[in-house]
Amino acid sequence: MKPLFNVLAVFKNECRALPEWIDHYLSEGANRIVLVNNNSTDGWEDSCADYMNNNRVTFLEDNRKWSQVEIYDDVFFKIKQETHFLLVCDLDEFVYPQHTFTTIEEYLAFLKRINFEGCIKIPWKAFGSSGHQKHPKGGIIKNFIYRRKYKNSSHTLVKYICRNKDTLRLGCHVPVLDNGGFYDSRLRKSDNSPTLTVDEESLKCDILAMNHYQIQSEEFFRECKMTRGDALDQKSENIRDMSYFDKHDFRDIKDKRLKKLHRTRKPKGHTPREFNTIIRIVNHVKKISDFRKNSNFYN
Repeated sequence: MKPLFNVLAVFKNECRALPEWIDHYLSEGANRIVLVNNNSTDGWEDSCADYMNNNRVTFLEDNRKWSQVEIYDDVFFKIKQETHFLLVCDLDEFVYPQHTFTTIEEYLAFLKRINFEGCIKIPWKAFGSSGHQKHPKGGIIKNFIYRRKYKNSSHTLVKYICRNKDTLRLGCHVPVLDNGGFYDSRLRKSDNSPTLTVDEESLKCDILAMNHYQIQSEEFFRECKMTRGDALDQKSENIRDMSYFDKHDFRDIKDKRLKKLHRTRKPKGHTPREFNTIIRIVNHVKKISDFRKNSNFYN
């Protein structure tokens, strides 16, 4: 049986986020997570050592600048037939279910049963720094809990899940479809614009939500966001400065929904990183023990 969905992302200098982000989408039931490294210089491989031999996580390399959509499409055409759906998002974006369904996988199983055609648009909930100057330990979801409050008829950008066979090309915020239509997660008709009109009530009612941790700590913003440039557009290469940080440092309301969800969940089909470390230690001790048994020095 064909799996339900893959996740695709392009990243640069995201060593802090990668393990948590991968674990999140494994726990949401992704068949495979495809991550394309785009000129990272932060030693991200060390933070991802536990995933290098995981058959549900694939790392690729592509050094093209300002070519995010082209990279998406090149990968998409290779994996299009692998699953029914594809979720496209960045390393600071965490999609999760709010009602009825316990995982993204369950929600997409429902869409498959009703023969859904097209694209689901998922609006941003923009989180600020939560007052963190130094980057906190313990993960993004746990530490960044204050976000923007959306007043009546606020416009916010989206990311998406598309049905592969309806999709002609991918995009940063919406794909190009050759069949089906655009909907929100409650299956209300939308359009092909990269935005949705939302307020707090509509965000509460959405079946899928997305936390967008756009700036995170001041330390992370200065070291990463301000220096790495833009993956999509050369014109946006140098727009992220401290005035950008201040503008997006939302602290209007507390939102711990995803944090609470993560307390009760373990990644599906994945050995937690702590267990992987224990396994390596046990194997190392076993090798020493075997060496001593077979060595004349200890006899």
